[in-house]
Parts: sequence; structure tokens; C-alpha cells
Amino acid sequence: MYRSQYFEGGRVLQAAISAIDIALHDIKGKALNVPVYDLLGGKQRERIPTFASTSLAPSQEMIDQAKDLVAKGWGVIRFFPEGDKDGIHEPRESIAKTVPWLIKAREQLGEGVVLGIDYHHRLSVAETASFCQKMPSGTLDFLEEPIRDETPEAYESLRTMTDVPFAIGEEFAS
Repeated sequence: MYRSQYFEGGRVLQAAISAIDIALHDIKGKALNVPVYDLLGGKQRERIPTFASTSLAPSQEMIDQAKDLVAKGWGVIRFFPEGDKDGIHEPRESIAKTVPWLIKAREQLGEGVVLGIDYHHRLSVAETASFCQKMPSGTLDFLEEPIRDETPEAYESLRTMTDVPFAIGEEFAS
């Protein structure tokens, strides 16, 4: 499938190949009556760490939703930034509206909860650095996909500008 394409690689083709690969493993596991993890070398852990995401724009309601998630046992919470206006993302406006709410979220949720935000690769290196530098150190435990993945050097450069850990890889396709 990969070699027969004129434009090799790419996210759409890789997603299709991945879906077929998963389906074939599932079929084989069912045929042998074994879990797929046995086909992949055996069970590696008893639990997989996960997180819960809020669904509200930065606001007190978003923080209240995060408090409810923590009360239900979630120890890692992911937020989303201020959204688009009329389908257009304005990074500086989003940063200005999001940062104060993240600071309040950390204050209200405390240090025992892991907090992150997913910017869906919609910032530049400079905007990401600015975003991180506007918050006190320790406000965020992770920043998911702040910039596009096409240039690994951009992440390398960004790494020197902030101490906030990055959660990346969702866009990697080969």
C-alpha cells in the first residue's frame, strides 16, 4: 500500500494503513482466541495512564468541570484554549484569554493534579514561547502539540525557550 502510491506517506495514507493493520490484528486475535497484546509480544502493564479533558472554553465553568473530574478520580486534566471566532484562530487573542484561566485553574485545583493544554498545533514557535512565558513556572505539566511537526528543529529550538514538557507525536505519520 505504501510503495504503490505516487505520493508515498502522508497522514491520510498512513491512517488507512494503520486502520487495516489494526483490523488484521483484531481478526487474527479472534481467530486464535487470544488478546491482540499476545500477538504483539505479550502484556506489558496492568494499567495505562490516561487523562480527562474538559469541554468548555477557558472560564470558571471550565475550572468547575475540572474539579468535578478530579472528584471522580481523574488525576490528569487536559484543557483546551480559547476557541475560534467565525472560524478564524487568532493566536494572540487566544493566549491572552487562556493564560489567566490556566493560572486560576492551577490555584484552584492545587499541585496534586497534572494539568495540560492541547493547542492542536495552531501556534508558531514564538507564540508558544510567549504563551509559556506568560505563566508562572509549574502552572502546566504538559503542552500538547503546540506547533506543527514538519520541522523537528522547531521543537528543538522551542525546547530552549520553555521548561514546560511537550506532549507530541499525534501528527507523526511514518
